[in-house]
Amino acid sequence: MGAARYVIGFLASNTTLNKNIEFQALSIREADGAIFFAVMITFLLLLWRRRAPLSAGQTLLLIVFGLASLYARRIAPWFGMTAAPAFAAALAGGPGTPAETPRPQKARLNALVFGLIALLVISCLPWLRPYLPTTFQKTYEVFEYTPIHATEVLCQLGSQTRPFTNIHYASYLTWACPTIPTFMDTRFELYPTEMWNDYIHIVNAQYGWEARLTHYGVNAIFVQKESERELVTAAKASTEWQTMYEDAAAVLLIRKPD
Repeated sequence: MGAARYVIGFLASNTTLNKNIEFQALSIREADGAIFFAVMITFLLLLWRRRAPLSAGQTLLLIVFGLASLYARRIAPWFGMTAAPAFAAALAGGPGTPAETPRPQKARLNALVFGLIALLVISCLPWLRPYLPTTFQKTYEVFEYTPIHATEVLCQLGSQTRPFTNIHYASYLTWACPTIPTFMDTRFELYPTEMWNDYIHIVNAQYGWEARLTHYGVNAIFVQKESERELVTAAKASTEWQTMYEDAAAVLLIRKPD
């Protein structure tokens, strides 16, 4: 029940639908939308050419996931999975196509492929992954733009710190320093539209950005230098903030004491 409420919450969130690209409608002017419509046209032409009837279940799945993909581009990969069997049926031909006599070789090959897929799925279960060779185990990369040292400095400020962070740094900060709260993160559906509007207003350093930070009790700014360069420039020019740490990727500014 909780999982269902969480999924429905996406559709109930205006921010998710209006500001999260994954949940916006497909457009033929963009690559994924153009591919979707090209696949649909190819599929319809194939059905017409081969006169291949679809089952009621296949037709229903295509309609449901096709319409859902038009509503939110995030559904398009699911449409691809539901369309694959229908494509196979269309390629097999229509009622006039002579049925192929099953051959033992194909049956054994199908069984082998199914067994390999099942083995891969079972081997990825959490209880078995520790026994996999290290080559197949996931490794964690630290990228050059990961704010490791900047986060260490921020963590030393203590739990009274209320930083404004971009949403990409927020998840890392939650893991690296859980005692310090984050302003927002990538879970669009959890925050009201007004707060997202404030976030966009602040990262672009639009008029009144400092007043909005004061409204939320923010006393530190922890952002990427490149993606938030307007905010970094404005904060450095302000008499209210001072730079505490800065490297090639990140900058940490704190509010000057009164």
